[in-house]
Amino acid sequence: IHEEESIEDIVHSSSTSAALLDHPSDNYNDESNTPKISKEEQIEQLRTELKQYRIIQSKPIKKPAYTIFTNAALDGICELLPTTHEELLQVKGIGAKKLELYG
Repeated sequence: IHEEESIEDIVHSSSTSAALLDHPSDNYNDESNTPKISKEEQIEQLRTELKQYRIIQSKPIKKPAYTIFTNAALDGICELLPTTHEELLQVKGIGAKKLELYG
């Protein structure tokens, strides 16, 4: 995760892999025949990445990480898995200003 990444970049990379789990015939990796991680594990990984993102964004402006995105906003992102700006605006706690700064 880098300072110049947007929240949409992070969600898109995680939600793309989460979408693969919606196909029951795709429960194992082809080469190694090892189980893929569950959707719940992917959501938890996304939540961790989002928390890291807000810490990275908060340091240069010397503000607490929760001022970037609250835990409730992170939960909303993990629930909705928005991939567009319009979808991101549907998350409680994310408005036009947050979208402009971090979207």
